[in-house]
Amino acid sequence: MNRSISRHRGLALLIAAAMLLAVLTGSVTPARAQEKEEPAGDSIGALNDKYSQLDQQIQQLQQEIDGLSAAKGEEEQKRAQLLEQKQLVQEQVDLLQDKIEQLNGQVEEKEAYIEQKQQSIEENEELFRQRLRAQYMSPEASGLSAVLGASSFSEMLLRADTMSRLAEHDRQLIATLTKEKEDMEAAQNELSASKSDLDASKSLLDQKNAVLAGEADAAASTIDQLGGQLALNAQQQVQYRQERDAVEADILAAIRENENKHNNENSGGQSSSSSSTPTPPPAPDGGGSSDGGSSGGESSSTPAPEPEPEPEPEPDPPVTAFQWPVPGFSYISAPYGYSAIYGNEWHTGIDIAGGGIYGSNIVAAADGEVISAIYGNYGYGYYLLIYHGNSLYSLYGHCSNLYVGKGATVRRGQTIAAVGSTGNSTGPHLHFEVREGGNYGSDVNPYKYL
Repeated sequence: MNRSISRHRGLALLIAAAMLLAVLTGSVTPARAQEKEEPAGDSIGALNDKYSQLDQQIQQLQQEIDGLSAAKGEEEQKRAQLLEQKQLVQEQVDLLQDKIEQLNGQVEEKEAYIEQKQQSIEENEELFRQRLRAQYMSPEASGLSAVLGASSFSEMLLRADTMSRLAEHDRQLIATLTKEKEDMEAAQNELSASKSDLDASKSLLDQKNAVLAGEADAAASTIDQLGGQLALNAQQQVQYRQERDAVEADILAAIRENENKHNNENSGGQSSSSSSTPTPPPAPDGGGSSDGGSSGGESSSTPAPEPEPEPEPEPDPPVTAFQWPVPGFSYISAPYGYSAIYGNEWHTGIDIAGGGIYGSNIVAAADGEVISAIYGNYGYGYYLLIYHGNSLYSLYGHCSNLYVGKGATVRRGQTIAAVGSTGNSTGPHLHFEVREGGNYGSDVNPYKYL
C-alpha cells in the first residue's frame, strides 16, 4: 500500500478505532465495557462511516475527473488534427489562388492582343473599303479603265498584275488577321475555362475549409466545457478532502479521548484495589520479647499474617515465528519498503502472487483474534486484521472471500480467507502486512516473523 494514497488513511483510522475498541472491551468488565465504551464506539463508527463515504465520493470524483481528462485530451487531439487539415486545405487554396491570378494575367494579355488584332483588321478592312469605294466613284480609277488606259500592252499587263496583287494582298491580310483573332479568342476561351475550373476547385476547398473551421470551433467549445467541468469537479474534490480531513481530526480526537478515559479508569481501579487491601494491625505494647518467647503467665500476641498479593495476569506469550500465509505460493511480486512498482514510495507489506493463485486458501500466520473483517471496494478491499498479543498484528488484504468474522478466535494455519483482487489491486495477490502496534505506519518487514 502506498502511504501517499489518502484513502489508506481512512483504512488506518478504521483499523485504529477497531483495535482501540478491542483493547478497551478486553480490559474492563463486560458491564463497564457496555456502559462506558459502546457509546464512544458508536461515535467513532459513525465518524468512520462518514469518512468512508467522503473517501468514496472523492474516489468517484477522481474517476469522473480521469474520464473528463481523457475526453478533453481526445478533443484536443481531434482539434489539433482538424487545424492541421485546415492548414493543408488553406495551402491548397493559396496555390489555386496563385494559379487563378496567373491565368487572370494571361487572359488580360490575350484580351489586349485580341483587341489590338481586332483594331488592325478593322483598319485594313477600312482601307480595302476605301479603295473599292474610290474605284466605284471614279470610273477612271477603276481597274478596267486603268488597264485600257495603258499606252502599251506591256503597261496594260503590268497594271493588271499590280491591281491583282493589291487585291490578293488585302484578302490575305484580312484572312491572316481574322485567323489570328480566332486563335486568340480560342486561347482566351481555353484560359477562361481553366480559370473557371480553378474557381470551382477553390470554391470546394473554401467550403471544406469552412467545415473544418466549424468542427475545430466545436471541438474548442467542447474542450472549454470539459475544462469547466474538470474545474468544478476538482473544486468539489477539494471540498470533500477538507471535510474528510475534519472528520479524520474528529476521529483522532475521539480515539484520544477514549484512551484517556480508559487510562483514568484503569488507574482509578488500581487505587481502589490497593486501598481495600487489609492492613495488618500493630503488635501490642509490653510482655513480648524480641525473640518472640514468653515468660510466666504473660500472654503474647501473634501478629496477623500479611495477605498474599494477588497474582498478576500472565503476559501474552511472545510470537516467535509466523506461518507462511499462502501455502504453495512464494513468489513476491512487490517487496516490503520502497519499491519502483509504487513509484519509489513506501510499500507497507509484501505482495504474494503466482499463476492460479486466485481463490487459493489464506491461513492465519499465528494464533489470534480477528479485530477487523472489512468488505471494502477500495484500498485493501476485502481484508482481515488479526491481533496476536504483545501489540503484534497481521493484515491480509485484497481477499476474494472472508471465512471468519470480527471477534473470531483463529489458530495458526487455520484457513481464514481466499486470495482475490478486491480494492486497489492490479491482479490476484495477497497483501500481507505485519504491524508492531495498531496504528497505520507501525508496519515492519514481515520477514522479521516469517
